Amino acid sequence: IGEYHLPNLRHVGAFATNGDRAIIVADVLEDAPQGFSCSQDCRAPQLKTAGLVQFSTSVMDEIELPALTTCKDFKVFYSTQLRRISAPLLDTAGYLQFEGNSVLTSVDFPKLATLDAISVAMNESLVDLSLPLANPGVAVGLSHMAKLETLSLPAMTGPSWDIVLDDQIRLQK
Repeated sequence: IGEYHLPNLRHVGAFATNGDRAIIVADVLEDAPQGFSCSQDCRAPQLKTAGLVQFSTSVMDEIELPALTTCKDFKVFYSTQLRRISAPLLDTAGYLQFEGNSVLTSVDFPKLATLDAISVAMNESLVDLSLPLANPGVAVGLSHMAKLETLSLPAMTGPSWDIVLDDQIRLQK
């Protein structure tokens, strides 16, 4: 396994990797308007904007995008070692989808205010999903998440939340 740095790649239409035997570090990548897609261990500490942000990896235990502020879609599928997703500055996303990440316990988007929809399914270890600033009217779909204890959304003002839960989820107000 090698670690490969891309020290001069600041702007790119689309960024994609494939395989699971390397660590790819896009040291200064700031913008990928068509997308940032990774199926191995990828790091982009300066990525600020992207179309689609997508991970499906069996080697990463954490996705951390500390500079990301805007993306069209953020999707994480069947990342079997993934325990944590963090994008502390993300404030705008169209669609969030997390599916089949069996050991995922933490999703951290504390500044996410503008969001169209979120779908979370088959993340059996996720206990807390907090979107404290999400705009009212977001469509929320949750299924096959037996350990979910906390779903935190802002108080409803104006339009109501559209929340779909399966029969395994028991939430209390």
